[in-house]
Order: sequence, then C-alpha cells, then structure tokens
Amino acid sequence: MRDPRGYILMEVAIAGALVAVIAGTLLSSLADARVRNVMAGRDVVASQLALEKIEQQRALGFAGAGAAAACGTEATVAGQKGAYSRTCAVAVSAGSPFTINTVTVNCKDVTVTVKYNVDAAARSTSANGDRTVTLQTRVCS
Repeated sequence: MRDPRGYILMEVAIAGALVAVIAGTLLSSLADARVRNVMAGRDVVASQLALEKIEQQRALGFAGAGAAAACGTEATVAGQKGAYSRTCAVAVSAGSPFTINTVTVNCKDVTVTVKYNVDAAARSTSANGDRTVTLQTRVCS
C-alpha cells in the first residue's frame, strides 16, 4: 500500500494553484470595476456640464441663444478638476419658421458637446482615450 502523505502534498499543491487562479481573477475584476467606476463618474460630470450649457441657452430664449458670449468653445471648463472642453453650436432648425394654428414659431437647435480624456488605464474607449457627451435641445420663440 502506498503512503498517503504523497497524495496530501499533491492535493495541497492543486488547492494552492486553484486559490492563486481565483485570487488573480478576483483582483483583475476589482481593478476593472474601479476603472469603470471612475469613467462613469466622469461621464456624469460631462453630462452635467453639457446640461448646464443647455439650460443657459434655454434661459437666454430664442433671441439670445447662440450669442457669441454665451456659446462657442471653452478649451477648459472653469472650476472642473480634469480636462473637460465644451463646445456649443446653434443653428436655425430645419423647416423653421413653423406655422401652428396660424401662429408662426421660429426655432433654433442647440447642440452642446463635452469632451474629456480618460486616464491611460481606461483607454479602451477610442484610440486616444477621448470620450464625448452630446446633448441637443430646441429653443423656440
């Protein structure tokens, strides 16, 4: 009969290898979750910056929407940690002016795009790591 101590040593070695594989997979998943969490947070900030500019344009009304001082490109958004750039574009809506029940309505389309660069750990989004958030609205008179 063989000595059972050899089998116990082999069982311990196999169990150790399994634990190492499981621990490696778990750590890799945790790191990926952290990167995705950071990216989601930055997407929220970018969405808020776009919404802020949309609301600013809507508050100006039809006549003020697209004014040079209120719309354009901001290379760096003030007060934000990180490099967020915001672009605002206003164009007359296709088919504007509209006539609804004998009332003439003029409209402008407002498009705001916020662009930011994610860190090197999360460059899977594009070749250079840039991500964009775009919001659109229509301002009418």
